[in-house]
Formats: sequence, C-alpha cells, structure tokens
Amino acid sequence: MDDHSTGKNINQKYTNTIPNEYYFNLYTQTFICLETAFENKKFQPYIYKHNIAGKMKWQLENDFKMISGYRCQKATIRFRGRNYIAWFAPKIPLPYGPWKLNGLPGLILEAYDDTKEVYFSANQITIPFDDTQEKLKKPTAVKEIAFKAFIEKRKQESENVIKSIQARLPKGSKTVSTNVERKGLELTYEWEKK
Repeated sequence: MDDHSTGKNINQKYTNTIPNEYYFNLYTQTFICLETAFENKKFQPYIYKHNIAGKMKWQLENDFKMISGYRCQKATIRFRGRNYIAWFAPKIPLPYGPWKLNGLPGLILEAYDDTKEVYFSANQITIPFDDTQEKLKKPTAVKEIAFKAFIEKRKQESENVIKSIQARLPKGSKTVSTNVERKGLELTYEWEKK
C-alpha cells in the first residue's frame, strides 16, 4: 500500500527461512501472516490476519547500548509465553521490529527471548534507503483462516501424526503418553490463559 501523500510504500515485511511471511499494513494496523500447516501429507500455506498492533505492553528500561552506530534503549515484554528483550533506536522513530514485535518509539534493531532460543538482529541500517525496484506485496495463499483456527489446525495435525505412528506399532505394543512441549516462537496464546 502506498502513502498517498508521498507516494512511498509504507508497509513492512519479514520473511524467515521457512516460507513464512509477516506483512504489516500501517493503515489498518493489521498483520497479515502467511504460515504453513501440514495437511494431506504436505505443507499447505494459509493466511491469517492478526490485530496485535498497538496492544503490546512494553516496559521501557533505563539501559542503553550501541547497535550499528545507533544508541538503543532496552525494553521488555512477555508475549505468547516468552520474555523478550528488545533494543530500539529512538533516532529512527518507526514503531516496527522483526516478526510480530512492534509498538516501541523507535525501530527495533535487536530482540531476543530471555533463554536466547529466539534471536533477531538487524544486519545493516541504510538511511536514506535507496529506492528499490521490488515493491512489497501482501502475502497470498489459497486459503484464508482465522488465527485461532490456524493454531487448532496445527495442533490437530500433530495429534494425527501421533495417532498414525501408534497405529503402525506391532500388535500388543504399549505406548507411554507424555505431554509434548510446544516449540516455536509462540508458546501460549491469549485464549489459553486461565
């Protein structure tokens, strides 16, 4: 989408090594996420919309460090089961960051969880940004789904894999069931809170 006053593109997009894409629309304050779920023995792309922008409750800390020549301030948040530490640059007054982390009064140049299992870092900052030939486009997929339904689909597929493995065990075999710990960036969801 273009900023009608300047004609410049004002959306952001993050892509990781898996074919997931996270696109943020500034006008609607909505994330449009492309992620995959295993279905019919292959990964299927799905789109879901996410309205978490502006709802992140960051705690600003009186701690600073230099990243890529910018004085960055520390902020912390508990989000989806992880404690994140982010370093943002107030001199770059854009409230964006990697993945779904956003809402600080400066661009997030580094973010990680307190276990360092998740780590994001800016490789290079170029200001002014040289115009590119490639325009950001919203991710597209065959199927659009509600966020909660997407998470439930992933959970159901995991359960189906376990059932499939159990069905192939020799007759008379016994299995011991344990809780499988959720992995990934999001460990808990709002609707799971008690």
